[in-house]
Amino acid sequence: MMASHLWGCGDVRSGVGAHPAVAELRKAASGGIGTAGVVGWRDHIKRCVLTTKGRGMTAFAPEGFTMPDTYDPESGQPWTRRRDLYLVHDMSAQWTMKRTQLVAELYPNG
Repeated sequence: MMASHLWGCGDVRSGVGAHPAVAELRKAASGGIGTAGVVGWRDHIKRCVLTTKGRGMTAFAPEGFTMPDTYDPESGQPWTRRRDLYLVHDMSAQWTMKRTQLVAELYPNG
């Protein structure tokens, strides 16, 4: 599969990144939003793809590329200093995304 766009997930603190702006700009482009190849940290890539799909884009992590997997013990974000801490953080973020999705599906008018 060939991506029409390739970018990283963006701001890991909010999980939002540039996706809304990029999706909005791509809607007006010939061919529409297109397909996004998403690059991110090995333990973060799943949520990056989910976030991108949640913004209405077709998204995938490119096959055949080894994503980075090291953690910085001096990171300014304490949960990104160690893999075990990051995985707990990421699981929590994925559950939050799922809850938001389910509430929106079941109660689209709030």
